[in-house]
Amino acid sequence: MVRLNIDFKIPHGEEYTIKAGKKTMVVNKECSSITLEVPKSEPVLISIEQRLPEEINKFLRLFLSILSAPIRGFFNILFYNNDTHWENYIVAYLLKVDAEICVSENLEINIELLNSRFDNNRDEFEPPKIVSDYPLSERISYEINEKSIAINLYNYISRLFSVFFWVVTLFTSLIHFGIKNNREDLSLIGGIVLLSMAAVVMICIIFEYKKYKKIVGIFRSNNLRR
Repeated sequence: MVRLNIDFKIPHGEEYTIKAGKKTMVVNKECSSITLEVPKSEPVLISIEQRLPEEINKFLRLFLSILSAPIRGFFNILFYNNDTHWENYIVAYLLKVDAEICVSENLEINIELLNSRFDNNRDEFEPPKIVSDYPLSERISYEINEKSIAINLYNYISRLFSVFFWVVTLFTSLIHFGIKNNREDLSLIGGIVLLSMAAVVMICIIFEYKKYKKIVGIFRSNNLRR
């Protein structure tokens, strides 16, 4: 028997199930190395499967989003989180790999696992990939994960509303202060800004929903051609 150590480079937030013989392990960003005792100079089958994120009940998710909106909005403003490219985080295909490896001595190898991604420039999805610094004989397949598109749109809109919460709080306070102190000018400014920001949010949601429909159409079209 020889010792095989595999160091995985894993995308943030992802987990993979690794199976080798009777041994099953889970690797992620924090725990990304495994060590196996394998027969010398004999092929060993290693299965790698990207895990589907645990799905939260949509009503519970909405409740938690509303409850945490003030805190999330505060940190989004504090760290100037203005990333509008939610489509960059879509993981529409989950990786499945059956790889054979044959080693004759103690060995350490590095394997990088890459998420599928949406290419904005070409309007198409790229499949997930595996990159190894040691020769592998691999069979790659994918599991469809269309829900990732809707989840990432939801996360973006939720972030938008968390920031809007503080806009509403600030300018509602300004309107109240103006009414209480007979400052009609402050109340007017607060009202105009509040309505303007509400309009901007609605326009953003409409625009992003159109983007969502386009991406879903591309995704389904890609699957029909496979």
